[in-house]
Amino acid sequence: MLKKPPLVSVVMSVYNGGLYLQEAIDSILSQRYYNFEFIIIDDGSSDHTESIILTNYDNRIRYFRNEVNKGLIYSLNFAIEQARGEFIARMDADDIATSDRIEQQIDFLISNPDHGICGTNYIQIDRNGKLISKVSLPLTNIDAQTFLFFGNCFCHSSMIIRASLIRLFQYRAEFLVCEDYDLWSRLAKKTKVANLPHFSILYRVHEKNISIQKKQTMHNGIEKINARFLNECGMKYTQEELTLHANFLQYNYLFYKEQTYIIALQVWLLKLIGHLEKSNDINKDLALKTILYKWISICFNVRNFKKLLINPFSQKFRIVYIKCMIKKMSQGIMYKRILDAY
Repeated sequence: MLKKPPLVSVVMSVYNGGLYLQEAIDSILSQRYYNFEFIIIDDGSSDHTESIILTNYDNRIRYFRNEVNKGLIYSLNFAIEQARGEFIARMDADDIATSDRIEQQIDFLISNPDHGICGTNYIQIDRNGKLISKVSLPLTNIDAQTFLFFGNCFCHSSMIIRASLIRLFQYRAEFLVCEDYDLWSRLAKKTKVANLPHFSILYRVHEKNISIQKKQTMHNGIEKINARFLNECGMKYTQEELTLHANFLQYNYLFYKEQTYIIALQVWLLKLIGHLEKSNDINKDLALKTILYKWISICFNVRNFKKLLINPFSQKFRIVYIKCMIKKMSQGIMYKRILDAY
């Protein structure tokens, strides 16, 4: 009699990740939900990664090794090709999943067949596992779809995706470092998306995070995604406006130290808000709050207090602007905690 395939395929790629790997593996093998396979790709590691994987005797583990380092995108796409499950669950080798993570998400996706993507809130921890902060993400489809216009609102290692969808789109090499944001933004055009309110992933913040090492590569990829969103919503823009937009969305404070860029950004954002106010496909309140919060953050971090306090946004959207100012001040405490972790 043929063995029934698992419902879920957990996919992990690891490269020289021996320091935190066993914690990540343990957190998956100890899930309350049992009907899964665990595909682990050793992407040509030169440390003790392989020996750690091989010490885990569990018949749900399927181990593959690249003889040379081929990169995260290649390894994830390969793992997805090997997967037998109806759902693909992502997991990173330096993060930790709570024991009910897969169970909660699978229950949601089975109960909501119109949703193809499901993530969760997450908790940031430092290299020693110490709590830094809790991160709450947009939960509903319309809120997540709205936020994706401005940035990634999914924690990669919290994601579960229907395998039939992810095989159609896959990760793309041209979006190295922001391959997940590119994938979610494309999938979100084909299916409903959501985050669960549970804090189901402990996301480790440390100096080896790839997004910290390769900021320029990430910026270039995200600018392409930004352009795609603007095109899809029918927004007309120049290359200069796209540059303003991309640096704004990525909190590139140094770019806005030049006063002329701040003035140009103000003009662009008024144009953007006016365009989005005509859309029926987004949460307009969330879009406005996101834009105002990012504007406040830019002005605050470049110490342009005149523009922070005197601008068209603070006059036209007075109450919302004040609330965003309060949020920024409270968030400053969190950022200090992150810096203190180092």
